[in-house]
Amino acid sequence: MLSLPTLKAHISYLAALALVLTVPTFAAAPPKDPINTVCPISGKPVDPNITVVYEGKTFAFAAEACRVKFNEARANSLYQKLGGKGAIDAAVELFYKKVLADARGESLLRRHQHEVASNWWRENWANHAS
Repeated sequence: MLSLPTLKAHISYLAALALVLTVPTFAAAPPKDPINTVCPISGKPVDPNITVVYEGKTFAFAAEACRVKFNEARANSLYQKLGGKGAIDAAVELFYKKVLADARGESLLRRHQHEVASNWWRENWANHAS
């Protein structure tokens, strides 16, 4: 069985490793169907020629300065400092592998899944039965 301090150590190690291995990239991409019509920085209408692709989604901005500010905010975020989507996904995967390898953790996970399913059933279907 894994103790909580051991589990925390594994997650910290994975986050540090991901930080070293992951280098965020914020390349400006040619316009391709931005997902927004309002600039997330200025609140003004976007110029479809000023875009950036971030985690597979194209964002448009009202001005080049807004794009720069957006990129700086992403690069300086804790999320990126930990390694971004890849690091978070890897940490979650490692967490579940460790929990499922631990008999106590597996029973806790199954109990949690049962509670979530029961709550969902009550909230979504109990009112339809009457």
